[in-house]
Amino acid sequence: MYKRNFSLRQKLILSFVLVVVLPVLLVGLTLTRTLRESAEEQALQETLASIERVKRHVNGAMRQAMVLSARFFVDRDLEVILGRTYGSTWDVVSAYLDYADFDIYPEISTEIAMIRTYAPNPTLLDNWRIMRVTDDVASTDWYQEAVQGKGKISWRYLWFPEMEKGYFSLVRLITGTNPVGVLTISLNPEHLNSILAQESFEILLLDDDGRVIAASERSQVGQLADETIRGLSLTNGRTHQIVYRGGLYHAMVDQISQGELGSRLRIVSLFPAEYIMAKTREVNQSGFLIVSISLLLSFGLILVLSRALTVRLQRLSEGAHQVAAGDLDHSLLMNGTDEISKLSQDLTKMVQSIQLLYQQKEQLEVGQREIQFRMLANQINPHFLFNVLETIRMRALISGAEEVAEIVHLLGKILRRNLEIGPDPVSFSEEMDIIRSYLQIQRFRFGDRLQFTFDIDPEVEDYPILPLLLQPLVENAVVHGLEGKEGPGTITVSARRLADSVQIRVCDDGLGMNPAQLERILKPLRNQELPADRIGISNVFQRIRLYYGDEAAFEVTSTEGIGTEVKIVLPWIEESSQ
Repeated sequence: MYKRNFSLRQKLILSFVLVVVLPVLLVGLTLTRTLRESAEEQALQETLASIERVKRHVNGAMRQAMVLSARFFVDRDLEVILGRTYGSTWDVVSAYLDYADFDIYPEISTEIAMIRTYAPNPTLLDNWRIMRVTDDVASTDWYQEAVQGKGKISWRYLWFPEMEKGYFSLVRLITGTNPVGVLTISLNPEHLNSILAQESFEILLLDDDGRVIAASERSQVGQLADETIRGLSLTNGRTHQIVYRGGLYHAMVDQISQGELGSRLRIVSLFPAEYIMAKTREVNQSGFLIVSISLLLSFGLILVLSRALTVRLQRLSEGAHQVAAGDLDHSLLMNGTDEISKLSQDLTKMVQSIQLLYQQKEQLEVGQREIQFRMLANQINPHFLFNVLETIRMRALISGAEEVAEIVHLLGKILRRNLEIGPDPVSFSEEMDIIRSYLQIQRFRFGDRLQFTFDIDPEVEDYPILPLLLQPLVENAVVHGLEGKEGPGTITVSARRLADSVQIRVCDDGLGMNPAQLERILKPLRNQELPADRIGISNVFQRIRLYYGDEAAFEVTSTEGIGTEVKIVLPWIEESSQ
């Protein structure tokens, strides 16, 4: 109602708002969200790539330590030094001077900071490379774990009080032929920190206890991560938000493959949420500027176009009002090739057609009266037709042509039944009476070549069925099944009462159909189309579907040279329910 009160120009502006402004704003919001997600995804991919690089470098350093531990694990000279009982200090010093491997590898390998062995031999001297096991050392978790591990590698963050430093170290029992001590190979923290310093985002390395063993910010080394990072979850592969240094950060946690490394070393990558928001704001500002300029230009353009359009339409509307008032000579033509010009041309043609229609009106009225008269003259009274057929039948009886009389009687019976038929169902016995009359007429044509049998369950005699539902099927069986067959043929109609349905079969032993012919009939039925031939089958199928719905079934089977069978299953309906 309100739309009708708007002018065309107002409707165009409203359409502009609905069709242009709102979708552009919606697209802008969607684009903003997409860009934010894209920025987060890009940051996530950068973080994953950074983590993979760190994992690769840290794995290399840890494998270097493992290779060295394997070398010392089977070093016979080291076993002798650690297991020998010394008689003097000079003997110990001399043995240490002869074994310099603990000093060589840290010098040639940037990954290794220090190699130290703790041995329970009381005759040894402490030289920071080989240390005697004190009660304090023996009571530590890492030492007891190494002894019980019997050569299994573990990784621990170890604090060395005499050096006042902590190192992420490989710990392993040196067994050889006999357990002689615990080997520790400490990774160089400077090397680990340099690996992390190469990455764009801040990265922490945590041991099993959540202690920081290396960090981009070196002041955090040795601290517990949950003491400096609020809300940090060590669940692998999950990005979550944390509060760090008073700001909002995203954290990604991953784990260095443990397996043979014997460690659950975790890598924590931290990137600020502001990093993502800065990119999003920059894109949002550019997008907002572009959208605003586009809307302003579009709005100005729609104002100009709407004015040009409404002026021409107003002229056309005024001309149409004059024509409606009866001035059929008024010209509605407008210059141009656009739609409005074409509309004016069509309206002009319409006015000309109206003028022509006025002239033809009387001629049409005269023609209609003549047609009505001829239609009334051509109507035939059905009772007159029955009287003529009865006259022919009586004449045939008088002349001794009893067969002709019988055929005329049956034809009159069928015609009368067809004229009297209505939309309501009839009893099954009435339907079979029409079929019997039809087949008897066909026998007059085919003679003994046509045989037919009825096998009807007595319970079905009074079953209400749609009128003329079976007759087209019987007619198809005669025309398409038996007419072209050499020799006699039989049509069988049977009906059986099932539990809650009636099964009706119309069979013939005529020509039958090959699969292609059968498919040509069934395909239109499945697609609810009208077949090129066998219209009777389509008519029966459609009537069954419309009246009985999905409770009914319709099936056609045929074998070439053997015959065709049409099976109909209808829901059982008591006669009293009709």
